[in-house]
Amino acid sequence: MKQFLAGLLAVCCLGAVFSGCGWIREKAESSAAVSSEASQSQEEQPYRYTFQPHVLSSVLIDAYGEEFEPVFYAFCDAALAGDNEFDCPDQATYYDILSASRECLPVIWAYLDWDDCKYENGVGRIGYSIEREEYLKRIEAFKEAVAGWITENVRENDDELEKALSLYYGFTRSIRYDYEALGGEEDEANGVNLSPYRTLMERIGICQEFAGAYSYLLLQVGVDATTCGSLNRDATQAHEWNLITLGGKYYYVDPTFECTASPGGLQYFGMTAARRDQAGDFDPADYDLASANLLKGTNYPAEDDRFAPLWNGIRFELDRKNQVILYYTENQPEQAVEFSYQNWEKS
Repeated sequence: MKQFLAGLLAVCCLGAVFSGCGWIREKAESSAAVSSEASQSQEEQPYRYTFQPHVLSSVLIDAYGEEFEPVFYAFCDAALAGDNEFDCPDQATYYDILSASRECLPVIWAYLDWDDCKYENGVGRIGYSIEREEYLKRIEAFKEAVAGWITENVRENDDELEKALSLYYGFTRSIRYDYEALGGEEDEANGVNLSPYRTLMERIGICQEFAGAYSYLLLQVGVDATTCGSLNRDATQAHEWNLITLGGKYYYVDPTFECTASPGGLQYFGMTAARRDQAGDFDPADYDLASANLLKGTNYPAEDDRFAPLWNGIRFELDRKNQVILYYTENQPEQAVEFSYQNWEKS
């Protein structure tokens, strides 16, 4: 188990090991971060959100097979109830489930006692690092925090694109980059355990925390998303961002770059593989999707460039009524440029 954990943490924390987000400090200091409140009609109603205990990206299903899905959901049910065991067909599936929980059930990842996590004779054991009563309280607090993220940003009639955009806006404006946490996966001296759970609860983190947290929020509102990580071409830096699916097409999204350069902007939303490569020098052939070490960026071609005009946007407003994005650029920070997304799924 310890050998598995060491490997898993290495995969999940490439950014910390190689100081993958280190260049962002310089970029953040040299870029003007401009933001404004997104316009909202009085008629827009908050999203009627109900916590979804079962979420899983299509990438993880592709990686592990369709039979993985019901077993993962059985694990979710057990973990959310504070139970110690769930039925699991084999040890490999058990380890894959623990790995997937990082971005598809972040609260359990944060409170796993790895020394007490074992598989034996068709049963996966879940070990917890805190007492059950306290753990269940934190489950409820987690659900409330996730509900807060969603109801603050998403509106009841939002489509797939509007959900992704509104969460991206609120997420990149709310999170704070933790420059002091670049040293490793866990800073024992300060009691910091880097995970998407920390970002969702405290609104602070680094790239691998942000990517997992944003994926989880999208999955909660029915938008398919996962994490994507890679070293750059000269292997001096590592980074983690997102692959999302909109209208059946794949796009890269980078909330870390956005929050440190233009919070509430669109410079790193809806990126093609070419744009992702340009903004970071990352080769799609090296991308590791969902920290599974099985699928690469080339397995999910991100080629649609319909959102290219938005990559100049340092801030934006979402006009849902007219289905228009009003975005502002560095050259014209006070004059809005209109981007229509009417019938975007059919274009």
